[in-house]
Amino acid sequence: MSPIAPVLPDQVTGSDFSELLRQYGVVSGLRCLLIIDAAQLEENEALRSLYTHCDNPVWCWLFDDSALAPHAEVGPIVVETTINSDFCRQAIAAWADKGLVFIVSEQPTDVLLAGLRKMLWVELETFGPTILRPYDSRFLQVIKSCQPKRLATFSEAECLWLWSIDMPAKQHWTEFQFMSTEPVSQSHGNRDFERMLGWIAGWRNCAQVLKTAGAQDADDVSQFIAIQYRAGKDMPDDISSLKAEWEEHHQLHG
Repeated sequence: MSPIAPVLPDQVTGSDFSELLRQYGVVSGLRCLLIIDAAQLEENEALRSLYTHCDNPVWCWLFDDSALAPHAEVGPIVVETTINSDFCRQAIAAWADKGLVFIVSEQPTDVLLAGLRKMLWVELETFGPTILRPYDSRFLQVIKSCQPKRLATFSEAECLWLWSIDMPAKQHWTEFQFMSTEPVSQSHGNRDFERMLGWIAGWRNCAQVLKTAGAQDADDVSQFIAIQYRAGKDMPDDISSLKAEWEEHHQLHG
């Protein structure tokens, strides 16, 4: 370990994170997996930090044991750590704006990642075989709002997921508790799922449009998307159409 390390706070910081830990009774030292989208960082930045803050780190590539295994080294890394560990706190301080995902559970790593890995490569009705980014926190936020039952199939074990989203004005943390041990569904090829993917791709534009109207919370954005999605609407192709959708939504729902 490096003899010189940055001073870290006693508790993890970040909008809503500590409150979510308290709400679900998650205490310091509890085992968790931390998924870091290393492709968004400088080359080897995540691994350098990991080996700086951990003497014997345990980690793997998310793409291991999946259809994307040949490309594992360009995908996210998964670190086995504990809540409020030095590395946990450092990761939140440095990369919460990149979209971190925590999976809190004592279950084996492969069991916890099985459903997520199956979602990396799916067969779509219109586009055929398609690579997805189910580890992207915006993906998780939208699917939680639009198709929570489908999100519930992402894990084959009982566990708690926490993820960060970088909003224009602040960072936001959201949670989803997996209670079912039902087998993971692989039926993702319908048109409704494809339409939801369009809204996921448009998250950034939605967040920007809603920011101008005073909405700063990820829940505001995901609620707007969910209402549009359930009304059978596609993500607009241009900003002006999206603004019109928001104005109509605001008039109806306040």
